[in-house]
Amino acid sequence: MQNKDGIYVSYDSSNMNTVAGSLTLAEYGHAKDNPDLPQVNLSIGYNQTDEVPMFYEIYPGSIIDNTECQKMVERAKSYGCKDVGFILDRGYFSIENIKYFEKHDYDYILMTKGNAAFITKSIEESVALLKEGYQYYMEDYELYGKTIEKELFHTGKKQYIH
Repeated sequence: MQNKDGIYVSYDSSNMNTVAGSLTLAEYGHAKDNPDLPQVNLSIGYNQTDEVPMFYEIYPGSIIDNTECQKMVERAKSYGCKDVGFILDRGYFSIENIKYFEKHDYDYILMTKGNAAFITKSIEESVALLKEGYQYYMEDYELYGKTIEKELFHTGKKQYIH
């Protein structure tokens, strides 16, 4: 997936529990497993086009994904990426991050949290069209889909909801 003349950076992170008592990065956080153990976070960014890893980072286990997002963007830029877009999962979804991407004119694909009010409202507004509109049927996937264009979070720009 090319971003104009640049690249898309796919970025994700995970946490790992540890029992290593001397590991300074081990902190209590939002563990997926074994919340009684400290954890360490590991993130990786790679070029979506050629799937080559660009950077990785190990950081304290108490830091949540969406607070690392802007640091990751700066890291990608420090590697000489100029026309860069980002692909992120819902762990990076926040109003602050969306406003940051819009303010700096970055392209981005960001999975939202399914319980977000604007998602629920967008689905409710579109459900009748989807049920009755054959033009929204995607035969290859055997499902209906629609793109909704609207401004979110007073950014001054329209985003696309799929």
